[in-house]
Amino acid sequence: MKLWRVLTLALSMVAMNLVGISPAHAATFDCGSGGTYTVVSGHVTGSLNCSGALTIDSSVTAIDDYAFNSYRRTGPPTYDFIEQNPSITILTIPSTVRTIGSSAFEGMTTMTSISIANSVTTIGRDAFKQNNNVTELLIGSGASLIESDTYQQYEYISKVVVPEGVTRIDPGAFTELYSATSFSLPSTLTNLGGASLRNMRSLRSINIPTSLSTANDYFAYLTNPASVPYF
Repeated sequence: MKLWRVLTLALSMVAMNLVGISPAHAATFDCGSGGTYTVVSGHVTGSLNCSGALTIDSSVTAIDDYAFNSYRRTGPPTYDFIEQNPSITILTIPSTVRTIGSSAFEGMTTMTSISIANSVTTIGRDAFKQNNNVTELLIGSGASLIESDTYQQYEYISKVVVPEGVTRIDPGAFTELYSATSFSLPSTLTNLGGASLRNMRSLRSINIPTSLSTANDYFAYLTNPASVPYF
């Protein structure tokens, strides 16, 4: 029986090689005091107890949904949530990463700084939502779309610069940035969704690019629009 199992496994490996399929390569990386995250075929699939300053490994090309979230959703049939307990403070996304999934870094109240490389072309909804204590945000120029709630509720950030190359900002993308006094929009922007700038109580300066062709009531949602000289 054991010999039969060995032969079956060997034949399976040969068959996979013949059709160009190789087993998924998995690796584990340290991320703080005893914390780790798992990479499978270039994708960060999950993490546990990551803390402190984190620079994602250069072997990573994608960060999956919920990968560093407080909770990660498992697959079928149960769709349970696994607690991951992150306490990351400084996050650096390297130039090898192309995709960041939905809610990948949501709800990290310990985070103070985020740097996203220009190589990132896709960032999912809620990816960096409710990282309340972030004071430094560097958004890479690779993604043309900023989805809803991506950078919601950054209570202490004072300045936001949306990079050139962004053409669309969806509703609610930058809401509840209570301490932001300066907000810069790129000349490439053509569509600004409703409530994109909602509850920016301290805003004093914003530039409105001439490229903007659609702005769905974003003026109406500013807490104090009279304080901004462009309105």
